[in-house]
Amino acid sequence: MSLAMALMIQSSVRFFFINDKDSYHLSLLSNLPDAPSKLGQACLMNRTNIENTTSSSILGPKYLPKFAIDGKLSDSDTTKYYYHSAYKVDALPWFQLEFKQFPLVVKVHIINRVHKNLKHLMRLRDVEIRIGNHNLDQKDSGTGNHQQNSLCGVYKGPATTSGGVEEIKCKRPMTGKYLAVQIQENGGKRILTINEIRVYARC
Repeated sequence: MSLAMALMIQSSVRFFFINDKDSYHLSLLSNLPDAPSKLGQACLMNRTNIENTTSSSILGPKYLPKFAIDGKLSDSDTTKYYYHSAYKVDALPWFQLEFKQFPLVVKVHIINRVHKNLKHLMRLRDVEIRIGNHNLDQKDSGTGNHQQNSLCGVYKGPATTSGGVEEIKCKRPMTGKYLAVQIQENGGKRILTINEIRVYARC
């Protein structure tokens, strides 16, 4: 393969990734097999690759879905600015990322809220992560429309650690325009909270 052809292929598959686990310094890495990566085959995606964030509901202006990808971990419950669905509104609350491109997702980290009350921490449970091209909207909060996309993985929980990182690995690398996190436990109105979500994709 000529150098010109190799450069053309490399430029067509580039993604922005984060090259440090806890910071948002940008690094250009290609999707080519020999691309360097601190995480082996998976790189932490940068939020610049996310087109939009949506959710089934919000508690208020300090709890918008965009705060789950701002790179700022809430170090106390008084800090706010994380995602929180509305109280007792959604049967199956969800949070969704829309990607600018189509990453090959390997795993997802959900960082739980920081709180002293164990009951609040345990709200993170019975969570499905699905990836595909179906775009959820408000009508999907109490339906099975979430299942139109392919299942990446499940977190049964419940979470018990304040600010804990819960890892959900996909059964196989998966791609799609949307990644959704949705609670799947029926039997009442549920609450979904996400301090920060981190998506790892093939480099």
